[in-house]
Amino acid sequence: MDIKIQSVHFKASDTLEQEIVKKLQKHFGHYPYIHDVLVFMKIEENEPEKKYIMEIEMRVTRDEFFAKTAEINFEKALDENIEKLKRQLEKYKEKVYSNP
Repeated sequence: MDIKIQSVHFKASDTLEQEIVKKLQKHFGHYPYIHDVLVFMKIEENEPEKKYIMEIEMRVTRDEFFAKTAEINFEKALDENIEKLKRQLEKYKEKVYSNP
């Protein structure tokens, strides 16, 4: 699984990038049909409070998944997106393995 991280209009810390890779590997590294994961991060400062926006695109065999979250920090956004992607993967596995 190839993981690419892109931060828009700011430089993400190495610690944050390592944490993202670590969590994605932990939750999705054992799936052989996940080819690559693209993570986009940006900070929205036009709101009354700062919003940390994270989008994750996951490419799997014959399909793509997408999750987007705005939270109070990137760690919360990552955790929420992981849960969204897990639900999508479960549906994908049911669909693929129930229809040979």
